[in-house]
Amino acid sequence: MGDASPLDDITIASIIEELQKLSDSDLSDARQRDSERLDNLIHRIIQATGNPEFRARLTSLYNEIHRVFEAARAASPDQETADTFDLVEGIVVVSSILDAIAEARIAAAQAPGDQPQDDLSAARQRDSERLDNLIHRIIQATANPEFRARLTSLDNEIHRVFGAARAASPDQETADTFDLVEGIVVVSSILDAIAERRIAAAAPLPPAPPKWEPAEYTKHFVREAIRKYQSEGLEATVEYYNTQESVDGQWYVFIFDENDMMLAHGANPAFVGLHASAVDGPNSFPAGDAVVAVADEDGAWFSYSFVSPTTGIVEKKHSWMVELDGLTFGSGWYERGVSRADVEGYTRDFVSRAIGLYNAVGREATVEYYNMPESVDGQWYVFIIDENGYTISHHNPILVGRDPSLRIDATGYFYGDDLRSATESGRWVDYVLLNPETGDERQKHTWAVLHDGLIFGSGWYENQ
Repeated sequence: MGDASPLDDITIASIIEELQKLSDSDLSDARQRDSERLDNLIHRIIQATGNPEFRARLTSLYNEIHRVFEAARAASPDQETADTFDLVEGIVVVSSILDAIAEARIAAAQAPGDQPQDDLSAARQRDSERLDNLIHRIIQATANPEFRARLTSLDNEIHRVFGAARAASPDQETADTFDLVEGIVVVSSILDAIAERRIAAAAPLPPAPPKWEPAEYTKHFVREAIRKYQSEGLEATVEYYNTQESVDGQWYVFIFDENDMMLAHGANPAFVGLHASAVDGPNSFPAGDAVVAVADEDGAWFSYSFVSPTTGIVEKKHSWMVELDGLTFGSGWYERGVSRADVEGYTRDFVSRAIGLYNAVGREATVEYYNMPESVDGQWYVFIIDENGYTISHHNPILVGRDPSLRIDATGYFYGDDLRSATESGRWVDYVLLNPETGDERQKHTWAVLHDGLIFGSGWYENQ
């Protein structure tokens, strides 16, 4: 390889200086400026390489990658995509140069006589320390806590792998080489993560679906919020979605943090700063707990009753939630739902809502809610029967845990077996019972559904 080291002081200083500038921007500066910095860094690395053969190799590497990305830019549908290719090209070139440097160092270590072995070992150790410092400076300078945690996890995982390799090294020289290569791999991986994040933030959103397709428009609305977060950071996103400007008719974005605290709610600022458990719908329905419970990376729907910002009345809301970086992004659309005048339809929907809550928050929280008097909605309330036939949830505590053999109505009719024969498709059961809304005994028509081994039921009462 000759007398000159492929990775000298000028090269390391250039890498630290230029990559530090990128990290200081927290991935939100203009792509063009970042591309120019990387391009300058690449040329400084190549020019600072004293060995002419190795300099020629790096130049050839740069030209080949440039040719490939030039073709990609030529085929770009718009300038935004072309600018993204500019940035990614720089990242790929730097990563490739670092790989070439590692390869050259390993080759030099296997060729005694090229340079004194003590000098090479010392250079490896010095370069390893500099790369390690660079890595920690990049991570610490990343303002976005979720992305900083991702980079830290990446560093730790690579360190674990190379730690095992060092432990298995036959000699100190090989271990030192692994130290250097680890640093190069971490920097390359961080650059790849930055590129991935930039591409995700820069990728154009598909055209907004029409609002008469409310489910698809809701998903698009949430994607826009996530895109804003990825490109501008959490602080700017939260600030925007706490303004009326962010509200689009019935659509607004709500955001919960990793501790289920409400960060943003465009329609009702009073919710901001509350825990999800304090964000309730009508009849104290635990809407907040449910939406954060169902959210995942792929997105999930949850339906419940909530006040519509456009009508000011309680309507059925269908919310779409996506979890990203520990945050929950959500929005939803409203419909009038089943009218109370349609007593059979409303009863079925009431039971379906209880099953949905059970699926979202689990058995314990659902039982707790329907044991509350606040869960009663006029003549409608939910009761839950366990696998052994005992009532485990009822707004009237006297009936919780009641012996199944006591399910006899005011006329002496034993209706317990009919309830327990309910299937997953549901069935109606008729009997005479006290109406909590009027305080007198009326004919009751109960809709009972078997779900996950439990019977969920509710009913309506005849007026006469």
